[in-house]
Amino acid sequence: MFQVTSIIVVLFVIPGWISVLHGVEVDVALPCNKTCVHGGHCVITPDSSCSGFKQTCNCPPSYTGEFCENFLIKVECDKLCQNGGQCVVNFKHDGCTTAYSTCVCPKYYYGDLCDTFSTDPICDPPCAASQGECVVLRNSQLAPHLTDGAYCNCSMSATGYYYGNQCQHYQEKGTCNPTCRNGGECTFRGTCDCLQATTSDYFYPGFYGNTDCSEYDPVCNPACQNGGTCYYGFCQCKHSDLGYYNDSACEQFNLCNPACQNGGTCYYGSCYCKSTPLGYYNGSTCEQFILCNPACQNGGTCYYGSCQCKYSPLGYYYGSACEQFQDFNRCNPPCSSDRWCQYGNCQCKSNATQYIYGASCSGVEDCVGGCLNGGTCEFGGRCKCLKEYTGVNCETYTGGCPCQNNGQCVDDVCHCVANETGIFTGDLCENFSFRYPCYPTVLNGGLCSGGTIYCPYDEMGYFHGDQCEKYSVKYCSGCLEPEVCFFEEGCKCPYNLTERSFTFTNSNGTCSGTYYL
Repeated sequence: MFQVTSIIVVLFVIPGWISVLHGVEVDVALPCNKTCVHGGHCVITPDSSCSGFKQTCNCPPSYTGEFCENFLIKVECDKLCQNGGQCVVNFKHDGCTTAYSTCVCPKYYYGDLCDTFSTDPICDPPCAASQGECVVLRNSQLAPHLTDGAYCNCSMSATGYYYGNQCQHYQEKGTCNPTCRNGGECTFRGTCDCLQATTSDYFYPGFYGNTDCSEYDPVCNPACQNGGTCYYGFCQCKHSDLGYYNDSACEQFNLCNPACQNGGTCYYGSCYCKSTPLGYYNGSTCEQFILCNPACQNGGTCYYGSCQCKYSPLGYYYGSACEQFQDFNRCNPPCSSDRWCQYGNCQCKSNATQYIYGASCSGVEDCVGGCLNGGTCEFGGRCKCLKEYTGVNCETYTGGCPCQNNGQCVDDVCHCVANETGIFTGDLCENFSFRYPCYPTVLNGGLCSGGTIYCPYDEMGYFHGDQCEKYSVKYCSGCLEPEVCFFEEGCKCPYNLTERSFTFTNSNGTCSGTYYL
């Protein structure tokens, strides 16, 4: 019997590869080229996501962040919170970064120091005097799991309106130039809502037609009668369930005989029947109700036994009951492992060392030396670097994200921030576009950003309405985690209004990464 007292490892060093005996650990030199700042050191650690290794920065005690780019400071929380309140430190960025302390109060306690007790919600902090009133929303009456809340409902004057959580800010109304005509109303944003369009069967206020409602000039000769609307010189006549007006001036009334039932409308002697998600009315007077089987889901409408499904800017519903959702940024069927999804189509997947192209993804161009730090090899064998890096091989760290005005670098794109008064735009978020703050006031913890309202939601439903004052139970289907259901827009990536954080849809059609407003 032989006893092994030592192991001899023979290494054959040939450029490009190393051969070792199986089961024996050896030292292998790997380049660590992550550019750490402020005295940080690049280290290589195991990466469980790919059974390989990743480069990270080992930061000195006073720094943190991916590149040690953030400085850690100690800030005293100087609020003497009472009744079990907790002092927290927040930061705001207005040219310079400042810290401020606030108290997070337990239930039924309010005030700057949690020193006020009330079983009924109160506005805390209080609304600015004469600029808004505190309203209590009885959300518990909308759904049993909701809680009541108090919010400042800001006021409007003849020249402007207030906004902000305390109605502390003022915005002058926009000016309609040219002046609205034919009874049109000038909105606070400086656009005309045409009075006639609100009652028309064909047009919507503020959307179609001229900006000053001149399309409703009373130039019809003879003038329209019986509620008819003059539109570009022609009378648009009214319809009802009993009959309809017609002729050049809407002077003649024609009965539907018999009259339309169940909300049907008479158009030139025939009843136009209503449709719903559950079914549709049919018959000469809309007297019959026929069920769709199965019933239409996700806002679909039943037309003659078939579901007409909804489209949204993000995608569309399909299926016999509109039960499935196709995201414009998601490929169906899914792409194979060597491809990625872009705008609903499978594209060749390039990597850090090769640009892949062609109908069968068989074309290859090499990037000599490879693209480092998340860079991707592109056409011509050139590296496309993330915005934080530069150099032929993306080897040089530029010192941080070049996005301006608090924009976030995400997937090599600047995600620009917005606030109540506008939105930053441009490749580097260098431009600012003004938007009128939302009015009426957004309630229930909703957020106005860039003139757009974002209402809160939970696992059971969502708030909606001009002020997020309504609540409905969600009934979407087909949403894929982590997407959430929104009635009008279908499946969307989630957001957190408390943290002002939004999960975005990246180029391969999945919800990934977060940016903050």
